[in-house]
Amino acid sequence: MTPVEVLTKIKDFLISDGMIATDEAAQSYIDNRASEWDITEDIISEVGGDELVYVIVEELKNEVEKQLTTGTITDKTQYFI
Repeated sequence: MTPVEVLTKIKDFLISDGMIATDEAAQSYIDNRASEWDITEDIISEVGGDELVYVIVEELKNEVEKQLTTGTITDKTQYFI
């Protein structure tokens, strides 16, 4: 799996889970966060592409849940705006 494939899987999850409504919005979000995640071929080969997708998606879910719980946001899609 390549870094682009990992990012595509994350984007697809965000859309399928209803966190982001459109492909364009999901791509914009991914473009903004990709540098933070620093997904490289070395990391993918060490951790595994699917596992890396899982870890990032779970972290995003945790961030959203925390903000929902604290009342910072009232809808999970607000986190991604």
